[in-house]
Amino acid sequence: MARINPDCAELENFVRKILADKNYVADLSEADRISMFGEMFAKFPSKFTLMPGEKALIADVVDTAQKMTFYRHQDAKERVYAKERLPSVHQYHGEKKITVRRLG
Repeated sequence: MARINPDCAELENFVRKILADKNYVADLSEADRISMFGEMFAKFPSKFTLMPGEKALIADVVDTAQKMTFYRHQDAKERVYAKERLPSVHQYHGEKKITVRRLG
């Protein structure tokens, strides 16, 4: 969702070109066309457009997904940096030096 263009033009074009194909729509029942395209566009799916409220909802979902992706990426980067900054304790086992990192 974070990669969808929030102006919805690509999504509308996809629905019009792929899902509203005459060969595909011909096999659908009236109820299926209504559930897929809504009552306004069930008879003419090639004229499908999203309503303003639907576009606003998609824009909000895209914005939220982008923020979640950004924060998840930032959190992952901070965890990597925190591991790099952990103090090391050097222990000797016979002739070998073993480095143990303390967590917390």
